[in-house]
Amino acid sequence: MTPDQPTLREFVLFLRDTGCRVGEALKLRLEDVNFFLGELTFRRTKNGENRTLVLTKAPHLVELLVRQDTSGGYYFGGPHHRNRLRHAWERARKRAGFANLRLHDSRHLASTWMQRQNVDYLSSESLLGHKIPGMRGHYGHATREGLANALAVLANPFPSRDEAGRNLAEIRRSAARGENGTDA
Repeated sequence: MTPDQPTLREFVLFLRDTGCRVGEALKLRLEDVNFFLGELTFRRTKNGENRTLVLTKAPHLVELLVRQDTSGGYYFGGPHHRNRLRHAWERARKRAGFANLRLHDSRHLASTWMQRQNVDYLSSESLLGHKIPGMRGHYGHATREGLANALAVLANPFPSRDEAGRNLAEIRRSAARGENGTDA
C-alpha cells in the first residue's frame, strides 16, 4: 500500500469492528463521519438506504478513522482502491494459511459475535444493514443506545488475535456445512 492508501490491517479491523460491507467502507467519505455527534453514516448501501452507526462506545474506531489519510476525500481510499485491497488481502490470507477466508466473512463474524453476546435482534440487524423481515421489524425500531451497545460489543470481541482467527475459521467451517449460526 502507498501512503495515500489505508493499511490492510486498519481496513480489516474496521470491517470486523463495524460489520460493514467492503464497498460501504471504501465509499466512506469525510462528510459521512460526524465526530461531534459520534456518528458514522454509510450512504446508499446495498439496499439503497443510508445506515448510521453510533461511535460513542467505540472510541478505537474514532481513533482509527482519525489516523487515516483522507487527502483524497475518502477514509479508506475510495471505491477505486477495491482491487488493491483485495490483492493485499489475498496475499495476507495465503501467508496466514486461511485458504478460503474472505473479507466478507467479517460480517458473518460480527453477526455471530453480537448474537453470542445477546445483542438485541433489532440493533444487530440495523447495525449490519439487513432489511428486517416480519412485523417485529415493522413495529419495532432499534434505539440509538441499542446501536451504540451493539457496536461496543464488536469493539473488542476477542482477547487475542489467535482467538479471532480461530473464530473466523469456525464460522467458515459452519458456512461450508450449511449452518447459519442461529438457534432454531
